[in-house]
Amino acid sequence: MHPLPIRTKRWFKRRWSPLTRRVLAINLLPLLLLIAALFYLDYYQDGLIDTELQALTTQGRVFAGALGEGAVVENSEGEQSLRERQAKALLRRLVSPTTLRVMLFRPDGQMMIDTELLDEAAMGRIIRMPLPKIKPPRPLKNQAKMPASNPAADPSSEPSADLATPPDSESAPAEASLLSDIQERLHRLFRGGQDFDSYIEHSQPRLEDFAEAAQSMQGEFGRAVRVRDNGELVLSVAVPVQRYHQVVGTLVLIAGGEQIDRALHDIRQDLLRLLGGSLAISVLLSFYLAGTLTQPIRRLALTAERVRHGQRQTMMGGLLKRGDEIGDLARVFEAMTSALWQRITAMERFAADVSHELKNPLNSIRSAFETLQKIQDPAKRRRLTDIIMEDVKRLDRLISDIADSSRLDAELQRRAFEPVEILPLLEQLSERHSASYPNGPFLVLKIEAEEPCIIEGIEGRLLQVLHNLLGNAMSFSPPEGTITITLIDLPDSNRLQLAISDEGPGIPPANLEDIFNRFYTERPASEKFGRHSGLGLSISRQIVEAFGGRIYAENRHATDDAAVIGSRFVIELEKI
Repeated sequence: MHPLPIRTKRWFKRRWSPLTRRVLAINLLPLLLLIAALFYLDYYQDGLIDTELQALTTQGRVFAGALGEGAVVENSEGEQSLRERQAKALLRRLVSPTTLRVMLFRPDGQMMIDTELLDEAAMGRIIRMPLPKIKPPRPLKNQAKMPASNPAADPSSEPSADLATPPDSESAPAEASLLSDIQERLHRLFRGGQDFDSYIEHSQPRLEDFAEAAQSMQGEFGRAVRVRDNGELVLSVAVPVQRYHQVVGTLVLIAGGEQIDRALHDIRQDLLRLLGGSLAISVLLSFYLAGTLTQPIRRLALTAERVRHGQRQTMMGGLLKRGDEIGDLARVFEAMTSALWQRITAMERFAADVSHELKNPLNSIRSAFETLQKIQDPAKRRRLTDIIMEDVKRLDRLISDIADSSRLDAELQRRAFEPVEILPLLEQLSERHSASYPNGPFLVLKIEAEEPCIIEGIEGRLLQVLHNLLGNAMSFSPPEGTITITLIDLPDSNRLQLAISDEGPGIPPANLEDIFNRFYTERPASEKFGRHSGLGLSISRQIVEAFGGRIYAENRHATDDAAVIGSRFVIELEKI
């Protein structure tokens, strides 16, 4: 057994094959692009913002209508103005169920009311503002550990937040915390949307601080979206306060974008879970798919490497039973390997037969030449010279037939088959035979097949088969005998049968198959030795089988007894 090269072992044992990487990349790329697009939800965010602004505008119109009806007074000159006291009372009632911040501005731009600055007791609600998170100080390396204090011994000490927290709510679930952290990082990385203006908190807001309020002074509605430094959205609308189409003030309603951020956060988190599961499944399926492809290919490559080093075991195993393309490839590879070994075996046997057949005339020539040097008798020397010439001719015929047999195999593999009509070939063969042998043996054609009689093959090679079989029949037929060529349609099949019969002594039953072997000769006793190489019938079988047919020999028997009255060579070919 030949060991495999080191280079072969390396590529066979590597775990991360290029095919696996390609399959994994192709399956993961769409998911990764989808994850990136998940955090670029412009249209979804714009839809949420537009919905919130419409709701905020509706509330502003309600507030402005209430102020226009209940907080506007008219003086003796017909001028209308807002009464601050009534306006504050109305706004307290209107804003208390909401989380909005409402500012009322006079026509000159001065702020009249800011609901954030109203008396908390009068408003009846407490405003809670979140404090920034304070990280605990990191202990110094050399700091000595203080003994734990006893809360009971120190009345001034207060229970820490950790002790006051119930055990079940010490921290958020690990999964939600991890997803939130991943989401925030990806959101910052792939953050899309519009570039909103920054929201600036003024100590004494004026109407000109809100660009959208300029439209409200003309009796129109204005709205804007801004963003705080921490990324939180701030939505605002400006609504004119009117009485009989006279603008007496402007309402600016401000709402935070917590609901929008929470909605985006929730949908991102849900989709992130879904995509995480899809990503895991895609990775597993990618490895499974790559394994089903790479492992059989590696096994096929290893088998090819073993065949290259002279090992006949294919190691296909269960690949031959697979019903997919890999199974088809394995079966074709198995058939190819088997055919390759058969051809190698045939070539070795053919080389051995050729060597054996060539040695016989060479030995005869050498023996005759050695004897020729020792004999002085002219008659005997002439006889030895004739023997040498006959062996040279025999050697020439043998080499020519061997070369034709070698070229035949290559030609049958390379040359494309074409439709061949059999009847014109038989008529041509009959005319040539009648012209060459007018005194016999005679050739008779019997056509019992429906025209057209067409097969797929090579016309010249089929004619070569007919010449070989006809020449073989003439060798065994008596001088005035008859050779019959019969062409019939086989029943219940689309095949033609071509039979060449003679009136010779027949073939020994034990040799009916041996006569098609290379260099096998069974010639009449009257024929001179060495005139045939024994390759004619072997070449004929090779050609017929290449055409998809079969050829065999049988003896002809008399109808009244079992006596042999000749032999018959039968060819069966597929009809097209």
